[in-house]
Amino acid sequence: MIHTEAGFRSAKEALALVESALQALRRDAARYHPTTFVALQEPYLDEIQRLQMELQSYTGSKFGGVHAETPHSPVAL
Repeated sequence: MIHTEAGFRSAKEALALVESALQALRRDAARYHPTTFVALQEPYLDEIQRLQMELQSYTGSKFGGVHAETPHSPVAL
């Protein structure tokens, strides 16, 4: 759970790193059997979703319940 601006910045950095790692995995997707690839990317997608929810929760509580949209989406990668 994010409680401070420093925590917010740290979570945004973590999100960027996980998204970058997922993009690297996707660049090498041809190396994997499709079933294996789905299994490999699942933890990345879960972590991206978790971080997005934390960021949205923090910005929503900070700005009176209005959830700010984050530009990151596992689908958009």
